[in-house]
Amino acid sequence: MRTARPHAMDMSLEPRINRKPCLLRARQGALFVLALLISGCTERAGQRSSEDPGTVRQETLGPVAFMLSVTPDTLEPSQHARVVVEIAAEPGVTIHEQDYRQVLSEGDRRFEYRIVDSHSERATPTDEGRLRWRSELELEFFLPGEYELPPAEVSFVDTRGADKGGAATGDGSVPQEQILATQPVTVVVRASEGGQLSEAELREVETPDPRGLPQEWGVWTWLGPLCVLIGVFLLAWFVRKLRRRHAEGAARIPAHVWAEGRIAALLAEDLIGKQRIQEFYYRISDIVRGYIERRFGVHAPEMTTEEFLVAAALDNRFGTNMTFELDRFLNACDLVKYARYQPGPGESDTMLLAAREFIQRTREDLDSTAATAAGNPRTEDRAA
Repeated sequence: MRTARPHAMDMSLEPRINRKPCLLRARQGALFVLALLISGCTERAGQRSSEDPGTVRQETLGPVAFMLSVTPDTLEPSQHARVVVEIAAEPGVTIHEQDYRQVLSEGDRRFEYRIVDSHSERATPTDEGRLRWRSELELEFFLPGEYELPPAEVSFVDTRGADKGGAATGDGSVPQEQILATQPVTVVVRASEGGQLSEAELREVETPDPRGLPQEWGVWTWLGPLCVLIGVFLLAWFVRKLRRRHAEGAARIPAHVWAEGRIAALLAEDLIGKQRIQEFYYRISDIVRGYIERRFGVHAPEMTTEEFLVAAALDNRFGTNMTFELDRFLNACDLVKYARYQPGPGESDTMLLAAREFIQRTREDLDSTAATAAGNPRTEDRAA
C-alpha cells in the first residue's frame, strides 16, 4: 500500500511538471504578439499624425466631394506648407477643375509666397469605384505673419441620367452646371527666435549717422554737369564764330553792280529780236525785284506785286514817287507775263530804260562803308 501511494503521487505530478514550459512559451508568444500589435498601432498612429492636414475644408454637393487641405497650418520660418486640392466624383459626372496654382499666383499673392513644387493627378479610379482629381503644391512663405489662402472651386455637370448626347435626363430636364467652393484657409508663419525685438529693445535702437559720399564723387556730382554745359556753350560759340567769319569773308557785290551785270547779260541774249518777249519781261521783272531785295532788304521775289507794293508803301525808305514808279513798272510786266499782252514796238526799250533809271537813282553809296557792311545776305540768283 505504501509503495502504491508514492507511485500515484508521481503520476499526478507529472502532468503539472510537463505543462509549465508550455504555459511559459504561450505567455511569451502572447507578449510578443501584443508588442507587435502595439508597435504597429504606434507606427500607424505616427503615420496618420504626420499625414493629417493642419486645416481641412470639405464640401459635398450631390455626387461630388471637394476638399482643400493645408499641412501644417502653423509653420516655422524654414518650413514649407503642403496644399492639397482633391475632388472625388461618381462616374458620369463631368468635372471642370480649377487651376489652383494659377489662383495662388494671381494679384499680390505672388509677393507673399513662392510655389516650390507641384504635381497633379487627373481622373484616377479609386477603390470605391469613384474618380479622383488631386493637385498637390508646396509653398514657401517669405516673411512671418498671417496669410489667407484663397478658396478652391470646382464646377460640374451631373450627366449620369442624361441621354448619350448629355442633352436631357430621363424626366426631360437639362443637366445644369453646379459650383462647389471651399472656405479660405489661414496659414500662420512664426517668427524665428530672436527675429523680433521687444519694445524696450526697439527704444534702444539708434539711427546711425549719415555718411557722406567720398570727396571726389561729391565734387563731380555738380562739377560734371557744369563742365558739360560749358562745353556745349563753347561749341555753339565756336560754330557761330565760324559761320560769321564765313559770311563776312564772302565777297559782297553791290546791288546796282549785280543788277547792271544781269541787264547786260539780258541784252546780249537779244530775246526781243528772237520774239521771246514774255521771257524778256520775266527776266527784267526778276532783275528789279532782286535788286530791291539786295539794296533794301525787302524780300521782293517772294511776294506778289500787291504784297510788295503794300510793303513799299509802309517803308519810309520808299517815297511816294518811287512807289508809284514801281507800281507802273511791275504792273506793266505782269500784263505781259500773265495777261498775254503783246507790247508795241519800243515798249520793251522803255521798260529797260525805266529799270536802269530806277537802279541808278536808288544805288547805294560805295564810299560809305557803313552802308556796305549793313547789307543783308543775298539770296540765290534766280534765272528766268
